Amino acid sequence: ILAYIGGEQCNLNLDKCTDDILVKNVIDDAQGIILKSKTENVKVLSVHRWKNGTPQYGIGHSKCLEDIREKELPRTKQGGIFLGGAGAGGGISLGDCAENGYAVARSVLQTIRYRNIVTTSQNKGREEELLK
Repeated sequence: ILAYIGGEQCNLNLDKCTDDILVKNVIDDAQGIILKSKTENVKVLSVHRWKNGTPQYGIGHSKCLEDIREKELPRTKQGGIFLGGAGAGGGISLGDCAENGYAVARSVLQTIRYRNIVTTSQNKGREEELLK
């Protein structure tokens, strides 16, 4: 899980919180969203604090995503690349990341369905109709 804490709605005094308290809050929030209830032994890779606010995407990031997405759909039907995560333009909050993950999973499943339809000879030419 990649999680960001802070902003207007944060009720923690982040300057006075230890990393352990921050991690506990992230895990508690995630329990109801994406983790199985009562997940134990969560491995923390790192905690980083941006003192001057949320990390910002670099200049040209949106255009780069646009270019990738323009090429992504045809390639997912053929070869299988899927773009997801906070850097993929889905937002940086835990909820945004979960929502984006579900959207990518739906794309993967749709691609699998598409491939199954296309590989069945009696369905050739009916792809759009069958995917509805």
